[in-house]
Amino acid sequence: MKLLFILALFFVSTLSLAKEADPNNYFKDRTWTVDAGKLGQLIITNTYVAEPVQLPNKLTVELQCPGSKKKITAIKELKYCGVDAVSVQGDKIELMLVDYDPQDSRGYCMKKRKEYHPLPKCK
Repeated sequence: MKLLFILALFFVSTLSLAKEADPNNYFKDRTWTVDAGKLGQLIITNTYVAEPVQLPNKLTVELQCPGSKKKITAIKELKYCGVDAVSVQGDKIELMLVDYDPQDSRGYCMKKRKEYHPLPKCK
């Protein structure tokens, strides 16, 4: 009986995931922050601008200087397919991106890659 219940629960949860059009939230506007230690805080803004093909998003990253309201733009409107993570690695911003694969007829964001951008300094 327990096995039947577990199988039914698994089937229902699998169906609910299949209905979700954007399970990784690649195609939704969102804003979040990442701690950059003594350098301040990164404010990351994703703007969804098109249908989910090729490069539908624009990413903007700003450094909020500690102890002030000053913001310095590190990345402005970078076009990409989807972002998995943003982190700080030393003096660089590391983006974990996924790209559109032209060989994939489904048009999904699948090819993973890392990209590095210099971290600006507060003056």
